[in-house]
Formats: sequence, structure tokens, C-alpha cells
Amino acid sequence: MRNKEWEQSKEAKREEPGLEDNRVGSGKTISRRALLASLGTAGVVMAASALWPDRSYAATITEAVSGESGERKKDSDRDKVDMKKRLSAASECSVEDFGAVGDGVTDDTTAIQLAIDSAAGKTVCVPGHLTCIVSTLLLPSSTHFKVDGTLFKKAGTSGAIIRNADQTQGNDHIRITVGGMIDGNKSGQTQVENKVGLLDFVKCSHISVQAAGVIRGNYFPVALASNMTTACVYVKNSEFVTLNISRLEDYGREALWLQNCSDSNIEGLNAIGGADSWSGLQISGTRNMICNVRVIDAGASGISIDSTHSVVSDCIVKDNKYFNGFNFGHAGVPAHYTTVVNCISINAGHMTTSATNVANGFNIVAGSQSVALVNCRAIGAYRHGFNVSDNAVDASLTGCVAIGCGVFGLTAWNTKLQATSCDFRGNTHRFNQGGTTEALLTNVRLADDPMTQTISVAGLGAGGTVTVANLNVTAASKLTLQPVNGEGLDAGAFISQVDKGSFVITTRSNGATGAAVRADIG
Repeated sequence: MRNKEWEQSKEAKREEPGLEDNRVGSGKTISRRALLASLGTAGVVMAASALWPDRSYAATITEAVSGESGERKKDSDRDKVDMKKRLSAASECSVEDFGAVGDGVTDDTTAIQLAIDSAAGKTVCVPGHLTCIVSTLLLPSSTHFKVDGTLFKKAGTSGAIIRNADQTQGNDHIRITVGGMIDGNKSGQTQVENKVGLLDFVKCSHISVQAAGVIRGNYFPVALASNMTTACVYVKNSEFVTLNISRLEDYGREALWLQNCSDSNIEGLNAIGGADSWSGLQISGTRNMICNVRVIDAGASGISIDSTHSVVSDCIVKDNKYFNGFNFGHAGVPAHYTTVVNCISINAGHMTTSATNVANGFNIVAGSQSVALVNCRAIGAYRHGFNVSDNAVDASLTGCVAIGCGVFGLTAWNTKLQATSCDFRGNTHRFNQGGTTEALLTNVRLADDPMTQTISVAGLGAGGTVTVANLNVTAASKLTLQPVNGEGLDAGAFISQVDKGSFVITTRSNGATGAAVRADIG
């Protein structure tokens, strides 16, 4: 029994591959493939090294047999091709791909400029984790530059942080998106040569700055001459400019100046001044729109418009130190045919100490024709709530209110204007006109006296008069009479005289008992 089991076991062993049949001297051969498979890669390497002491040749043999190095090389080449394809297909490239370090110490100007120049229509991005030190970056046409991290102005360098590449011929279709910060390093700058702002565009078309982040720290000391002034964001001789900046702070001189620009839109801007700030906005040109703008703590005027055929709406200026909350027109640059809607000036000129200083809530001057203010509020202006002067003809105020202003609610000098449904109560004085002025006040509240009242003209007789005191009345007020009954109609009453604070009613015939008329001031 045992012999039979032993024979069966022996036969089974003979049938197993790689055992007795593959033994040396078995008389049977083994294929090279089977041998390599049994040795494995390590065995191949050892065998090759033993047979061929020249290691490079041994390695070649090993690689040829195993095929591993070739596969790795193919994979590496394939990865490189795939990377190039991905970079080519991507719509956005990072400045890191061009060598930017972004450690807040290294000067990354050259690397970022290389990225911009190589972009070929792609968006060039400064990622959020980078703080890049730069001097000046030049943007050519058709560039989208995205700042999610921080651009920090290199100390002691002149020029803007960003400007268009060709300021002689101009550029077009430049877009800047700021989710992070552009910082002028104001405290680190001392050179006068830096007095050009942070963003600087000249002779451009279709420029867009969309900043949900912050632009700040422009270096331009107040001590420098006013004829050198520019702005933190400065755009000159350009058209189709779109600006939306969530926070523009410590801006040095003007926060934003569009000089001789047309067909542009400023919306959603919040400008917060600082020690060296002047006006918040300075705009000249034509067909521009400014809406949803907030200017706080400006050094000079809050919003100054020298733009014609333009619209200003839903804007607030608060606590500007000197001059006007809103100003329309400068010498030689009037604001013809500009409409202003739903705007508020609060505490204009709150640091002014001289009564001769111009610090009005709203100021229309310099021959500006047909400027219309609708539903505007002047609160706490140092001098006048609303001032119209200097041949600014055909101005109109509708639904406007002045409260708590230091001198007049409304003043007019050498001008022509209409005010309708306005309220100038609650100021030191209510209304003043002088020089060659034509003013028409319709339904304008100057006091708590009634704007409409019933007046008895009974028994006055033909040519009889009655004087009505009412502080809402001025020489510029529009007054009308209407009979309240037949007796009043028979009296033939009319307004024969208007004085400041009163008016006189005269009858053509004796008013019967109960004769009365209604006087409307406006």
C-alpha cells in the first residue's frame, strides 16, 4: 500500500512545471521567457551584472528584457505632453508658472510681466496665497489680470503698480479683477517720483476694474503742488471705462479721477480717505454714469463732476473735511445737462473754520447749464445746503431738502433757477438770492407756516387790501389765488404785492359776507 502511494506521489511531482523537468541534467530545456519569469526582475539584474561587469551594458540588457525603464520613460513623456495640453487648453494661468515666488520679499515684477506677455488671451492670475512685490506692471491690449492675492508696491520705485503698456497710442479691452489687495505701500514710500497713483490708464478703450477686494495706500503727499495731482486710480482721455471697486482707501489725492473720459460707468465704489486725501471722485468728459458711490472722509470735495450729459444717482458723501459734498463745474469745465438723483451730502466741510470757505452740500457753478437735482438731501453743510451761482443757468431742484446747514438752505447768485416741491426749513436761514438772479420757487417750504390757506376778503370793498404774513413767501415764490365760493369770485381778488415773508391781496369789488379765497404758495 505504501509503495503504491509513493509511486503516485512521484508521478505527480514529475508533472509540476519548473521542478524535476527543469533540473540541471534533466535532459529537458527551459525557455528564456520561463527562465526570466522564474528569476524575476531582481534575478535578471543580478544575472546581467554577473555576466557583464560593465554596468551600463548590464543595465541596457536588463531594461531591454524587463521593459520597465522604457515604460517609465513613455509615461514621463506622456505626462509632459498632457501637461502642455492642459496648459494650452486652460483659460487661466498662474504667475507661479512663470517663476513668481510671492513670499512678500522677492521682487516678482519680471516673473509677473513674463506671465502677462505670454498669456496669449488667457487670464493671468496672482493666486490668493501669494504676496508679490512689484514695481510697475504693463498691461497690453486684450489682457485679463486677476489679483486674488496681494500686489505690494516695491519701496522706492516710481510709477504706478499697473498701467497700460502703450500710453502714446493707447490700449483696449483690458480687464482687472481684484479679489485680494493692491497696496501702494504708502508708509514705505518717500520718493516724490511715486506721485502717479496705483492704477494709471491713458488713451484706452473698454477698460474694466472689478474689485471685490481692496485698493489702498497711494503715496502722494498733500504738500506737493496741486498742478501735479493725479489719483489713486487715474484714467485719462479714454472711453467705455467700467469701474466697480468695493473699497478704495487711504488713497492720497483723488481716489478716482476720470479726466476727459466718455461713455463710462462708475458703480459700487466705496472711497475712504486718509491724511493725504483730496476729492473722492473727479470726473470730466461726457455721457458718464456714476451710481451707488460712497465717499467718506474726503479731504476736499466728495464727488466733483465736470462731465456733460451725465447721470449721478444714489450716491452719498459723508464727512468731507473741506469744500463741497457734491460739486458741479470748474472753470472751463462745466457740467452741462447733468442729472443728479437720490444723492445725499452729510456734514460737508465739517472741518472748515472760515465763513468764506466754499463748503456747500451741493454746489452748481462755472456756467454749468441745465443741471437738474432730483430728490437730493443736504444735511449739516458748513455753509449752504444748495448753492447755484457763477452763471450756472437753468438749474432745477425738485424734491430737494436741506437740514441743519450753517447759512442758507438754498442760495442763488447771478443765475437762473427753478425749485419745486423742496424743503429748506431747519437751517440757520432759508433762502437767499442776489446779483442778477431769476428764481422761481414753487411749493417750496421755508417755514412751518401753511403752504395753502383760506383768507377772508369779505367787506374789503373795491380796491380794498389785506396783507397776509407767511414766512414761506419770498420774491421768488410763485403764488396763486382761487375763490372758495361765489362771493370770493365776485370779489375779484388778486395778489398785488409780494414781499419777503408776506403778500398783499386786493379786491376789485366789495366782497359779500363769507367771501373768501384760497392762497397757494407754489
